[in-house]
Amino acid sequence: MQDMLDDIRAGTFDDAPQDSTPAANRPRETIDSPSFEQLLEDARRPLFDGCTKFSKLSFVVKLLHIKSIGGWSIKSFDMLLDLLRSAFPDALLPQSYEESRSLESGLGFKYHKIHACPNDCILFWKENAALNECPVCKASRWIPNTHGQRAVPQKVLRHFPLKRDCSVSSCLQR
Repeated sequence: MQDMLDDIRAGTFDDAPQDSTPAANRPRETIDSPSFEQLLEDARRPLFDGCTKFSKLSFVVKLLHIKSIGGWSIKSFDMLLDLLRSAFPDALLPQSYEESRSLESGLGFKYHKIHACPNDCILFWKENAALNECPVCKASRWIPNTHGQRAVPQKVLRHFPLKRDCSVSSCLQR
């Protein structure tokens, strides 16, 4: 966990831009923010007094990983957090899924959802972002919806950028 935080501080990750804006014209992200200092503190702070196996941050990351692998709903995750807080009142646990995700997003675990053709012909991205059907196979972008609910894409690609746009010199100055 500490190595991952050191990598983030050093600015060795670089997000792929969502548009065609040249890298020189994109605003720089600041790595050394109060939230990053909070991440460092959470990585060093034990989950509860006497706990040597988990820090607050490592425990939350493991819980989010289990949620993802197990396909838990947000409600079930919040219910588990409530149960854990009741069982371990001294543990430094987040109040909700949203609070857990905010800790995780500080680590650079962000991703971009890009809709895709159900037949893998195209991505509905950039010049195809406004299309509602695939220009190649004419398949609909959306799952047929008869209940008047919001449109749901048939297929979604999740792009996990590996690097954050940060010049080494600006990171070293902090």
